[in-house]
Amino acid sequence: MAWVTFVLVILLLTVLVYALRRRHAIIAAALGVVGFILIAVTLWYVQPFRVPHKLQILDQTTLPDGGMLILGQRYNGIWSEPSTISVYQRVRANLWVEYCVKLEAGYWRSGRLVPATNQVMEFYVYHGRTPVLKINCTNFTSVLCQDTRWAIRPFLLQEDPLANPSKRPEWVSRFPPNEHMASP
Repeated sequence: MAWVTFVLVILLLTVLVYALRRRHAIIAAALGVVGFILIAVTLWYVQPFRVPHKLQILDQTTLPDGGMLILGQRYNGIWSEPSTISVYQRVRANLWVEYCVKLEAGYWRSGRLVPATNQVMEFYVYHGRTPVLKINCTNFTSVLCQDTRWAIRPFLLQEDPLANPSKRPEWVSRFPPNEHMASP
């Protein structure tokens, strides 16, 4: 979709040059402002200079049991679905699970993992000042903060997401597949 923006900018510049040649200063100024806004919005929302599928870590924390939580985003390389926001949890040495926070997200400039005050192994995922997701790291469940009826089960990953941050890790299955695997 970046090529559409490029074509629109070229078309805008062509009309701008035509308006300047005809000495229509108001039209030229208006087109210049519209072009600037179009380019600024594209650069802000899509971030076209990011590498597709590369993990950008927004926040990370260590769990009391020695595990790790990482809040990260990956640029999808598609205009309609710019980024995927995920939380990765290391359960054991080579066992990682992924909680998908948002699939079709715009670019997150910041995000935080905040511990819940009443539980040691519960965390909130914040986007700005808004809590988006509540994760229970003990029983591997998460609940959307806006609609608590939606519970999201994590996916078991085939590989460590930090081992190759330029490649999206593949999902093996939902985690835990049965209740016996829920305890580390």
